[in-house]
Amino acid sequence: MGSSFCLGNSDCKYIIITSFSKKTINSLEKKFKKYRFYKYPFIVNVQKIIFSIYRCLVTAKNFDKKKDKSMHIIRERLNNNYQSIYKEHYFANTFIFKFLSKNLFFFTISKIILELILYISSINYIYLIIKYNPRKVFFAHAHTNIDKGLFYLCRILKIKTYALISSWDNLTSKTFLPIKYDKIFVWNKIIEEEAIKKGYNPNNIQVIGIPQYDIFKNFIPKKYNFFIQNKIKNNYKIITYMSASKVIYVNKDHLKILDSLVNLVKKNKNWILIVRAHPNEQHIYNNYRFPDRVFLNSPSPIQINNTTKININEFVDYEYCSILKKSDVIITMASTTNLEALFYKKPIININFFNKKSLNLNYNLEHYQKLKEFNAIPILSNISQVEKIIKFYFKKKTFKRKERIEARNTFIGNFNPNSGLLIKKYLEK
Repeated sequence: MGSSFCLGNSDCKYIIITSFSKKTINSLEKKFKKYRFYKYPFIVNVQKIIFSIYRCLVTAKNFDKKKDKSMHIIRERLNNNYQSIYKEHYFANTFIFKFLSKNLFFFTISKIILELILYISSINYIYLIIKYNPRKVFFAHAHTNIDKGLFYLCRILKIKTYALISSWDNLTSKTFLPIKYDKIFVWNKIIEEEAIKKGYNPNNIQVIGIPQYDIFKNFIPKKYNFFIQNKIKNNYKIITYMSASKVIYVNKDHLKILDSLVNLVKKNKNWILIVRAHPNEQHIYNNYRFPDRVFLNSPSPIQINNTTKININEFVDYEYCSILKKSDVIITMASTTNLEALFYKKPIININFFNKKSLNLNYNLEHYQKLKEFNAIPILSNISQVEKIIKFYFKKKTFKRKERIEARNTFIGNFNPNSGLLIKKYLEK
């Protein structure tokens, strides 16, 4: 989502390395005069593979450590042939990585070879480093593999590295990150505690809030308001279903859930259902015939218009905000959308039917367990319970409100709509 990072005046120059197309980069340079944009060099494709192999190697070793609860659960998923969120989990659980991780000699040799390749290949960034002589390098997504060649060059040249832990589950459920940044930015105290467990010094962790939510403070222009664009009247109760990723449900299960929710709407004439497809997975619903009072919302990564040529995420962000603000009840699973619903203090339902064994494991991951402790979100095992709780929410407005506020205070805290600017401030110190 849009951050405040690019706002405000500054004497500092920023060099942005990105995977955007050349055409998009040209448009961005016109809009942000103090920023210089470069495409990632071709060799990053090799570096991505090498670093991914390195992560699989270290993750395979951590699979056996029972104190790492989420990794243990993910391995259980894999051993039971359930889907996993990240492909690297699959590879880390294969024979070759299990063998290398259990044999100290082969593990150490493999680790040295992989790091050596990363150090040598990092030379492809040397031109930019010599030209701009940066004081600090900021990694906007700490866990992505695409920019780790640059990280290793920073190590060689002793350039300070800063990174954002960009979601609440990154430290617990992504494959293990075998590097440490000089300083990391985190959303809240919970993630700070997780980072300390991963070996970070508390002095090198900064709680800054959630940059993706900076846009939540903004007024939503009419042209981006989902309800105005779809001519949805105000006299309906809005039920929004945040569809899960395909790693949680196969296509047929997605459609079963949708059928169940559509039947509820047909029974309750004053309800409207909005189905928010998971990003880049709206094709699941391509052949579905949506009846009256059921709307599909399909997020897109980039929108272009004739005025500014490019608005990164502007349409997506504002449209999503309009749906969150207007919804009366939000239905989702063990996903980040729980936090977004909490931000707007909305009643939430988590569903746990179809593919139940796999979902149970998701609900037991560490990051979700901490949310579960607040008892703010009912986890329901059939569609009849969903209908009952929705009606109860409508009847008793205070149902679980106190618990939701407590959860919001912990996970989101005192909302700071300038988290991106806080990062900018620390980088410019």
